Amino acid sequence: MPVIAGSGIVLDHRFGHRSEAMPSHTVVQGDCLSSIAERYGFDWSTLWNHANNAQLKQLRQDPNVIFPGDVVFIPEITAKEVDAATDALHNFKKKGPAQFAVRLLDGDQPITGQAYELIIDGHSVTGSTDGDGFIRQPLPPEARQGRLIVGSGSTRNLYELNFGTVDPVTTENGVRGRLSDLGYGVDNLADAVKAFKAKNSLSPVDESIDDVFRNKLKEVYGL
Repeated sequence: MPVIAGSGIVLDHRFGHRSEAMPSHTVVQGDCLSSIAERYGFDWSTLWNHANNAQLKQLRQDPNVIFPGDVVFIPEITAKEVDAATDALHNFKKKGPAQFAVRLLDGDQPITGQAYELIIDGHSVTGSTDGDGFIRQPLPPEARQGRLIVGSGSTRNLYELNFGTVDPVTTENGVRGRLSDLGYGVDNLADAVKAFKAKNSLSPVDESIDDVFRNKLKEVYGL
C-alpha cells in the first residue's frame, strides 16, 4: 500500500478510504452522522455505538444532532464473517439510508392528505401527508439542500431545506433555530422563549432556558 511521506496516512485501495493510527473526523456545519458514516464506509449506528465515541454519545444523546467541532472516532473497516451452509441461497440485508421527516400542522392540528413534491439533489418525489401530517422519504447521506413544495395554485408554498444544520438544543443556536422553524420570531429570543412557554403551559413564563424547556422544545420540534 502506498504511504504519503510524512503524513502517517496509509491509502488503502481495497476500501477506498484513508486509515491512521487513531483516525477521526471533525464535524463541520452540514455534517450529520449518516453522511460521515457513508463517507468512511460505515452504517451510522456503527460509529454512534462504538466505544471510542461513548463520550460524544453521552454529550449529544441524539445521533441526528451533532455540533461543528465535535470529533467522531472512525474505526478501521474489518471484514465480517458469517457462518453459512454451502450450496444454499442466503439473504443479506443492507441497512437503508436516513429518513427525511417533517410534519405539517395547522395550529396544533396535523394537515393530512396534503399533496407535496420533495426535490433533493435534482430528484423529485411526490406524495401526500399521512394521517398524522407527516412526510417521510429516504434521505441520501450526502444531501445538503432540497425543496419542499406543498399544495398548488394559490395555496402553493415553497420551502427551502438545509440538511444537517440543526444544532444541539443545549446551544443557543439550537434553541433559536427550533423556535424559528416553529414560527416564533427570534429577533428577540427572550420573547420567543416566553411565547413558547405560554403556549405549552410551562412555568414560570419567563426567558429562562432550563432542561424542562429544552425537553419540551425537542418534543414539539421532533428533534
